[in-house]
Amino acid sequence: MNRKKGFNIVYSKLLILIFALSIMVFAGCSQAKFSNKPYEKPGLINCDIIKDLEMKEKCAIKNLIRSYDLQNKLDYSKGIFSGESDVYFYVKDTNDDEIVDEIEFEFEIESKESGKYNFQINLKPIDEENKIVAVILEDVDVQQGNNKIRLIGDPKKFKSKEYVGSIFIFKGYDGVYRKYNGHLLNLTLFKFPYVEPAIKQAPEKKKYFTGKFRDEAIDTNNDGKFESVKIFAEVNAEEAGEYGIQARVYDDKNVHVYYFEGKQQLNNGVNELVLDVPDQKMYEHKVFGYLKLMPLILFKDGKQLEVVSPDWQSTSYGYDDFSAMMPDLVVKSAVKSGDTLQVTIANVGNKHAFAVFIDLISDGQEIIGKANPYQANLMKIGDEKTFNIDLKGKKVDAVIVDPWNKVDESNEDNNQYSLS
Repeated sequence: MNRKKGFNIVYSKLLILIFALSIMVFAGCSQAKFSNKPYEKPGLINCDIIKDLEMKEKCAIKNLIRSYDLQNKLDYSKGIFSGESDVYFYVKDTNDDEIVDEIEFEFEIESKESGKYNFQINLKPIDEENKIVAVILEDVDVQQGNNKIRLIGDPKKFKSKEYVGSIFIFKGYDGVYRKYNGHLLNLTLFKFPYVEPAIKQAPEKKKYFTGKFRDEAIDTNNDGKFESVKIFAEVNAEEAGEYGIQARVYDDKNVHVYYFEGKQQLNNGVNELVLDVPDQKMYEHKVFGYLKLMPLILFKDGKQLEVVSPDWQSTSYGYDDFSAMMPDLVVKSAVKSGDTLQVTIANVGNKHAFAVFIDLISDGQEIIGKANPYQANLMKIGDEKTFNIDLKGKKVDAVIVDPWNKVDESNEDNNQYSLS
């Protein structure tokens, strides 16, 4: 073989190799910028890239699971569910057109019991007040122990925007108090096949509430203490029958005072619905000002007819004007025997008391103080509790129960017992 022919063969092989490499590089460059992995974050504000047990990168919305159920129906920290899980999300481009065609969310929860539950992630664009994207998974068979939940979102509902998100778990129609907790989900790096939803012309709903409200404090036994506050809401019923009503009552500081639910027979035409706020709730929540309703809901035959949050305020009230069931703590006896003082306390009120302490008084000062071992965790109505206190080296003038006024009592003037 001559030198020129050998050079031509080597040159041909080199051209083939360069051509093959060009194809490989071109193929690699034509792939989409994202696949099953989360996006590369340009800044810490976007999300936390976390590696899971399989060492796969995940983009997590940190600590998204929270409980907002004020009635503790589904309190994650104290009730059925526990654990503050991160929520991982993925975007997928399966056909390499650089437009998202799948988005999914994954998280784990610990459950104390099994049952069917609904899961919902609400995502709200930060620049659109009333737009919410909901990702829902219904009738999930939750098992006792660890559960892995996976929700699939519709990419046609998302935009290339920043969202804040919240996650809710509820059973049937027992909802949780829904509140956005401000955790950021940045989707500005992706293109979505967003389709603007068609605007439906909703028929004008019939109005039942006339906007007239009044309130009245009730004192049936004329003892100068109110037993309740009645709130009257005027409603125009289109037919006679039994109607249901639900309402949440707040004070002027936006503190939730009472949840009312009841039924009432109404006649055809104008009627007054009556909501009753008991004295105990007025006292327990230390209401000192007006009440308001938000919201007020009217039902009939299980169908919701109207929801209003009226611009109405009740008369101003003071909680001391209301009677209430309360504990009343007294020192029944204090008997000294040598260096030991035997003290008996009692709850003579009409409500249980919790975390009840006693202390000794010398020259007007408490002797034991905060590091106090003399405590009754619970004192039911009529309960008595006896303590034996070592007096060695102590000069004692009196004994006091509830020395720091931590227990709200019907009588705060009978807590001290003099030894002189």
